Amino acid sequence: MAGAIGLLDVLGSVDWAREGSIPLQRTARRFAIGMTGAVAAVTVTLLFGGLAFARALRSPSTDQPEISETGCNGSHELCDLTLAEVVLPGTHNAMAASADDFFGARQTAGVGAQLASGIRAFMLDLHYGVDRDGYVRSDFGSRGDELAASQLDPVDRALTEGVEAFLGASSDERQVYLCHLYCEWGATRAVDTFRVIDDFLRENPNEVIVLVLEDYVDAADAVEALKRSGLGRHALRWDPDDPLPTLRDMIQRRHNVLVLVENEGGAEPWYVPAYDAMEETPFSFDSRGDFSCEENRGVEGNPLFLVNHWVTTGDPVDAAVVNRSEVLRERVEECEEERERPPNIIAVDFYTQGDLLDVVAELNASG
Repeated sequence: MAGAIGLLDVLGSVDWAREGSIPLQRTARRFAIGMTGAVAAVTVTLLFGGLAFARALRSPSTDQPEISETGCNGSHELCDLTLAEVVLPGTHNAMAASADDFFGARQTAGVGAQLASGIRAFMLDLHYGVDRDGYVRSDFGSRGDELAASQLDPVDRALTEGVEAFLGASSDERQVYLCHLYCEWGATRAVDTFRVIDDFLRENPNEVIVLVLEDYVDAADAVEALKRSGLGRHALRWDPDDPLPTLRDMIQRRHNVLVLVENEGGAEPWYVPAYDAMEETPFSFDSRGDFSCEENRGVEGNPLFLVNHWVTTGDPVDAAVVNRSEVLRERVEECEEERERPPNIIAVDFYTQGDLLDVVAELNASG
């Protein structure tokens, strides 16, 4: 196992540029291909067996490019602004990508490809799951999965519970996964995705990233996954009652990841309660005509403002419509007027459809 991890670590510096982490819901075809290469893999695994330990010990790169060369998040104009003064493009259910075999996907490409494209805010759901021979099932006894079950219609719930009863599992074997409602519908290990982000920051240290974690796991387990991945060391130690540092300060201190946690933040100084730091719009809309900028979670005047901009159909065709430049701009203007502040994160489904990245760049340029 250590050898396999070591091999992945060698490749880790480029993993963020791919379509995402390896999906855990493997098909029979992939299993057959994997068996064909097993003998060769053993040799390579032995060769790189010690690298996982070395990765854990190595310090961040000392050859960080000068901010004067790259700017902050690709722009010199943003360096002396705080996160409360810039706009970040975000993805809703960022882990639920069709590239990672998620049923009911909300994105096409995985987190690595999203990073490479320019996404800088990620909404990720943490659940407990148990791996049964490559098939991840939800740990149904956890609080998060009870909540997920309550959101399903009776037919979907009965089918999922039937699968769980057939597979069986022990909570002692559970790990933290990124799942959308149910891990049976798609799952990636949280530590693997966090490591993809960490590897991206090793290659691109002058970027600032925000994670919004919908956490249905114990805080200690989520914190452990962040630390194991290496990403925890980048996390900003911040109290929402204090001013935010500038992007330049975050980058120079190498604490350039803000971790916001919806349910049980506070376990670490960098594991920040999301709605002490942020206010948001509603997030459940059946159609474009239902979009609203009304107050939802978070208190008016919190440092950050999240605009949830997607329709609940989960259809990429609908996303292509609501992610168009004119629709995004209309929504931003409406929310600015109603909430008397510009957004700091605009989160969408299927970000590759429409004009999210262009609109965010224009908003930041217009300042």
